[in-house]
Amino acid sequence: MSVVLRWLILPTVSSTVVAFLVFVSGMMLAAMSGIIVTSLDVPYKQVTFILCVAGIVEYVPIRIGRAMNESNQHLSTTAQAKSGDGEASSQR
Repeated sequence: MSVVLRWLILPTVSSTVVAFLVFVSGMMLAAMSGIIVTSLDVPYKQVTFILCVAGIVEYVPIRIGRAMNESNQHLSTTAQAKSGDGEASSQR
Protein backbone atom coordinates (compact mmCIF):
# COMPACT_ATOMS: atom_id res chain seq x y z
CA MET A 1 0.00 0.00 0.00
CA SER A 2 2.90 2.33 0.73
CA VAL A 3 4.19 1.88 -2.82
CA VAL A 4 0.78 2.79 -4.24
CA LEU A 5 0.70 5.97 -2.16
CA ARG A 6 4.23 6.94 -3.18
CA TRP A 7 4.15 6.29 -6.91
CA LEU A 8 0.48 6.66 -7.89
CA ILE A 9 -1.22 9.03 -5.48
CA LEU A 10 1.52 11.38 -4.25
CA PRO A 11 2.56 12.69 -7.70
CA THR A 12 -1.04 13.64 -8.53
CA VAL A 13 -1.63 15.67 -5.37
CA SER A 14 -1.34 19.42 -5.92
CA SER A 15 -1.98 20.75 -2.41
CA THR A 16 1.04 20.87 -0.12
CA VAL A 17 -0.97 19.95 2.97
CA VAL A 18 -2.57 16.92 1.32
CA ALA A 19 0.79 15.85 -0.15
CA PHE A 20 2.34 16.02 3.31
CA LEU A 21 -0.48 13.90 4.77
CA VAL A 22 -0.10 11.30 2.00
CA PHE A 23 3.68 11.34 2.55
CA VAL A 24 3.33 10.76 6.31
CA SER A 25 0.70 8.05 5.77
CA GLY A 26 2.95 6.20 3.34
CA MET A 27 5.93 6.44 5.67
CA MET A 28 3.82 5.13 8.56
CA LEU A 29 2.55 2.20 6.48
CA ALA A 30 6.06 1.25 5.39
CA ALA A 31 7.50 1.60 8.90
CA MET A 32 4.70 -0.34 10.56
CA SER A 33 4.95 -3.16 8.04
CA GLY A 34 8.67 -3.39 8.82
CA ILE A 35 7.99 -3.56 12.55
CA ILE A 36 5.28 -6.18 12.11
CA VAL A 37 7.49 -8.35 9.91
CA THR A 38 10.31 -8.33 12.47
CA SER A 39 7.96 -9.43 15.24
CA LEU A 40 6.23 -12.22 13.29
CA ASP A 41 7.70 -15.59 12.45
CA VAL A 42 7.17 -15.54 8.69
CA PRO A 43 9.16 -17.33 6.00
CA TYR A 44 11.63 -15.16 4.13
CA LYS A 45 11.78 -12.75 7.05
CA GLN A 46 14.98 -11.04 5.87
CA VAL A 47 13.71 -10.54 2.33
CA THR A 48 10.43 -9.12 3.59
CA PHE A 49 12.27 -6.81 5.97
CA ILE A 50 14.52 -5.57 3.14
CA LEU A 51 11.41 -4.84 1.05
CA CYS A 52 9.96 -2.87 3.95
CA VAL A 53 13.17 -0.85 4.27
CA ALA A 54 13.06 -0.22 0.53
CA GLY A 55 9.49 1.01 1.03
CA ILE A 56 10.77 3.56 3.53
CA VAL A 57 13.78 4.57 1.40
CA GLU A 58 11.56 5.28 -1.61
CA TYR A 59 10.14 8.26 0.27
CA VAL A 60 13.51 10.01 0.31
CA PRO A 61 12.97 13.23 -1.60
CA ILE A 62 14.77 12.62 -4.88
CA ARG A 63 13.83 16.05 -6.22
CA ILE A 64 15.40 17.99 -3.36
CA GLY A 65 18.19 19.25 -5.63
CA ARG A 66 15.74 20.66 -8.15
CA ALA A 67 13.69 22.27 -5.38
CA MET A 68 16.81 23.89 -3.95
CA ASN A 69 17.81 25.21 -7.40
CA GLU A 70 14.33 26.66 -7.95
CA SER A 71 14.52 28.30 -4.54
CA ASN A 72 17.94 29.78 -5.29
CA GLN A 73 16.75 31.05 -8.68
CA HIS A 74 13.77 32.71 -7.04
CA LEU A 75 16.04 34.40 -4.49
CA SER A 76 18.48 35.60 -7.15
CA THR A 77 15.63 36.89 -9.33
CA THR A 78 14.22 38.77 -6.35
CA ALA A 79 17.64 40.22 -5.55
CA GLN A 80 18.15 41.30 -9.17
CA ALA A 81 14.73 42.91 -9.25
CA LYS A 82 15.51 44.86 -6.09
CA SER A 83 18.90 45.97 -7.38
CA GLY A 84 17.33 46.91 -10.71
CA ASP A 85 14.77 49.09 -8.93
CA GLY A 86 17.55 50.80 -7.01
CA GLU A 87 19.49 51.61 -10.17
CA ALA A 88 16.41 52.94 -11.95
CA SER A 89 15.55 55.22 -9.03
CA SER A 90 19.15 56.54 -8.78
CA GLN A 91 19.19 57.37 -12.50
CA ARG A 92 16.04 59.51 -12.24
